[in-house]
Amino acid sequence: MRQILLHILLFTKLTGLYAQQPNYLFEHLGIKEGLYEEIVGAVQQDLKGFIWVNTSTVLQRYDGHRFISFFPGRRLPEGTIRAMKMDQKNRIWLLIGDAHFGYLNPDDFSYHPVKVDAPELYGGIPTGMYINRKDEVMLVYDKLGYITYTDASGVASLANNPFVLPSDLQMVHLWQDEAYNYWIGTMQGLVKYNTSKKQLSYRGHNIENDPVIKAFENVPSINNLYLDKSRRFWIMSWQNPGLSIQSFNIETGERQEWAQVIGKTINNQYYVPFGLLETNDGNIWLAGDNVFGRFNIKDHSFMLVPNNIPGQYSLLYDMVTYMFEDKEKSIWLGSNKGLYRFSPGSQKFLTVKMRVPASVTDDKAEVTHFLQTSNGELLVSTWGRGIYSFDSSLKPAYTQYTTTGLATNYGMVWNMLERKNGDVWCAMQSGAVFILTTDKKFIHLLPPAAEGHTIRQIKEDKNGNIWLGTHRGAVIQWKATDNSFTLKHKFRGLVSRLYVDSFNELWVCTDIDGVYRLNTTTGEILAHYTNKAPKGKSLLINGASDVLQYNDSIYFISGNGLNILNRTRSTFKYYAANNGLPNIQISNMIKDKNGYIWMSSAGGIMSYHPGLQKLSSYTAADGVDNYNFNAGAAALLKNGHIAFGTNKDFIVFNPELFTVVKYLPPKVQIAGVEIRNKRQLVDSLLKLETIELLPDQNSFKVLLATLKFQDIYQVRYKLEPVDKEWKIAGDMNVIEYNYLPPGKYVLKTACMGEDGKLGEITSLVIHIQAPFYLRWWFFSAVALAVTGLLIWIDRERMKRKEAIHQMRSNIAGKLHEDVNMALNNINILSEIAKIKADTEPEKSKEFIEQIHTKSHNMMIAMDDMLWSIAPENDSMEKTIERMREFIDAQMNRYAVHIELIIDERLKYLNLPMQLRHEAFLLFKESINGLLDARADDIRIQMGQDKSSLLYMIECNNDHCDIEELNRFLNNRKLAEKLDGINAKLDIHIKKSYAVVECRIPLHPSQQFM
Repeated sequence: MRQILLHILLFTKLTGLYAQQPNYLFEHLGIKEGLYEEIVGAVQQDLKGFIWVNTSTVLQRYDGHRFISFFPGRRLPEGTIRAMKMDQKNRIWLLIGDAHFGYLNPDDFSYHPVKVDAPELYGGIPTGMYINRKDEVMLVYDKLGYITYTDASGVASLANNPFVLPSDLQMVHLWQDEAYNYWIGTMQGLVKYNTSKKQLSYRGHNIENDPVIKAFENVPSINNLYLDKSRRFWIMSWQNPGLSIQSFNIETGERQEWAQVIGKTINNQYYVPFGLLETNDGNIWLAGDNVFGRFNIKDHSFMLVPNNIPGQYSLLYDMVTYMFEDKEKSIWLGSNKGLYRFSPGSQKFLTVKMRVPASVTDDKAEVTHFLQTSNGELLVSTWGRGIYSFDSSLKPAYTQYTTTGLATNYGMVWNMLERKNGDVWCAMQSGAVFILTTDKKFIHLLPPAAEGHTIRQIKEDKNGNIWLGTHRGAVIQWKATDNSFTLKHKFRGLVSRLYVDSFNELWVCTDIDGVYRLNTTTGEILAHYTNKAPKGKSLLINGASDVLQYNDSIYFISGNGLNILNRTRSTFKYYAANNGLPNIQISNMIKDKNGYIWMSSAGGIMSYHPGLQKLSSYTAADGVDNYNFNAGAAALLKNGHIAFGTNKDFIVFNPELFTVVKYLPPKVQIAGVEIRNKRQLVDSLLKLETIELLPDQNSFKVLLATLKFQDIYQVRYKLEPVDKEWKIAGDMNVIEYNYLPPGKYVLKTACMGEDGKLGEITSLVIHIQAPFYLRWWFFSAVALAVTGLLIWIDRERMKRKEAIHQMRSNIAGKLHEDVNMALNNINILSEIAKIKADTEPEKSKEFIEQIHTKSHNMMIAMDDMLWSIAPENDSMEKTIERMREFIDAQMNRYAVHIELIIDERLKYLNLPMQLRHEAFLLFKESINGLLDARADDIRIQMGQDKSSLLYMIECNNDHCDIEELNRFLNNRKLAEKLDGINAKLDIHIKKSYAVVECRIPLHPSQQFM
């Protein structure tokens, strides 16, 4: 609080010291900046600091960078927005259309309608809305009455009204003061309701003998009223002969009429006032149609803020519809040309126009230098219009210097100095020096060494000698002892600055030849600083506009930023764009008594404290309305104030207004969150300890806001663990991350304080869920599935191994049975043949032939068996090749035609070994049976028919032994083979041909699609 009071005291001292009218600079927000339409209805601020603006068609929220819109018919009821006000519970009350009344929660953007129970006589359309000090909302129906909403009742009705007016009083306006008394403007006059006494007072019924009622008892049609902090009561009314604006001081009884004062100020143009605003500093502002300004109570005048004056920071309006003061003491103006903001108390820079006494117009004069004389006069030299003089309150003044200067035609003054004897020396165009003596003499000198070139700089050293610097690089010394001019040096380029330090050494800044340091006694060059040496030993560029001694060893040189020279070590450090300097085009530097270096630049005015490492920048928002500063036009005045000259005026300010008050950086607010370009409800997210995002929501954007509209604070952020260092948010304070991997993140954001430390940190904890295939349960499920699959594969392998083993055992067992049977038969036949050999040799030969046949068949069967169980033959393709080999052998043996047609897809059948073996044996058995029956012209087709393997054999019966064929087809062994594989035989024997179909059923896993 002490710092705030000191701040106000210093500002009051500044405004009281200088008689210039404040130069208010306005920030404009229009359609280009996001405002939906430019006719603004009302402006409010919520508890977080967001600014809310309404027009007739939309409600918008502004965070300093962007607008969010809420349209009737979407989030809000359908209709025109007629009124907006915010209560102390952070509710935005709205009147929409003819009958919609309710409030919007600014945190979650939810709208809550409220029932309106108004008498039918009122007509259903409120003309005004007022919120009293208990957050009760009062709806006024013009000249008819009012109803009140209370939270307890949940409805707006007559039953909630705190008072009842007599029926002959027609209400127009309503307001409640700090004592909770109601003041009512009616068509019949002013009414007061005392809430503690529950009494009404008005003309003819002034029970309390109230002085305000007494003062305005004869004023009808009161449509606006207000009691300010100084106990002045204000009313506005329309009566014969017209508008009346009056104030009444309750303490002194003074009554003032203002309508005519305002009329004269605006040249008697027509105007209509809409309302009053009392700001925190006690000023009273008036706004309306064709009028906006501030009342000056002391001198009974009105300070009009002109409208529609060209300029980037001017106020353009035909009418100012609304006024609102925010938490930073900035005033927001709704107008018919958009939304404006200005800060009367924060614009601490005073722009002084170039004007001669008694003149009502400003001169456009380019300021080149300042000189405050020993008697306190401030001389301002210009290029083309001579010297202007100002008194201690910065009012234009005639002095001997301005009279003499303006009386001549020598108006191009570049620089000035005052000698100890009071003489003022002026560096002039065309190589001239003018001396204005204390006895009002005017001396004109033309130093030959200047060669007629412009003398830009003039400085006096501690020896009383004067140094001149010219536009062509000449450095000339004037010796006081012999009144002579001597050329000491001729440098390249122009001399932009001469500076004498505490060691009585002369520093010469040039535009293209670096900076020289000279011995003022001998003129010897002690040092030459350029950009030719290595970094750390050189200037950033080979030129400089100014030089400033900060202490015994540290010097600041402006050139493409700040070159910080340690004179003792001859080393440089740099402060430029790459390490945070807002603007590198610095024209002047001044050191104040607190150690701050003030700089004029192409981007405004900056201050920097080397010890505190504190940098501040001041622009149009602070009152700096002209950035066209001239090199050399800077001065530290005797009262500690600083002046910088521009191309048409000069700016003066008290540096302590900026350095005495320490500002805490604001907490950064989350203004919006967009996940995959879809806006989220911020309030809902901020209530969560952790924001859970789905795997595909790994890209998001966060909108930040300081909700400080006057001062600009640099916002920094860091996303842990992605960012190792704090980053600077962009101008729009938007940060964005895309395609983040799953995991937990903490987004931190804060503003940097003047001590280089971060302020209060705002954090968001964000967890991006992993996709299902990266979660622990999925890995566990996969591991279980893989384990189960491996177990199943192993079991299947073992089953297959057992099946193969069983199959081979079966085959081996059958082979053993067949071999055993064949050997028994051979043994029997050999015994019979042995017996018959002597007695019946022919019979013996027959038995021997049978032995041969059986042994041959046994060998073939063994060969087939061994071929089937060989691993390299474990496929249907090999079995088909074996069938073809058998057919070829039979055709050669029997000289018969056999045609084998096989579906190529059969080779891909996955048949078990035993089934392939049995099918092959059945195939052989069938062919051999047909050949034994002497069948001819045999055609065999093999394929898959539905779920069966189909053998279809067709043969010619012309030479066939039908009995033999039937015997084969019906023999027991063939039937056993068919039963062994569940095959079915279908026989069709015709006169000339026979068809045999064999179907072997297949398991679904053995078929092809």
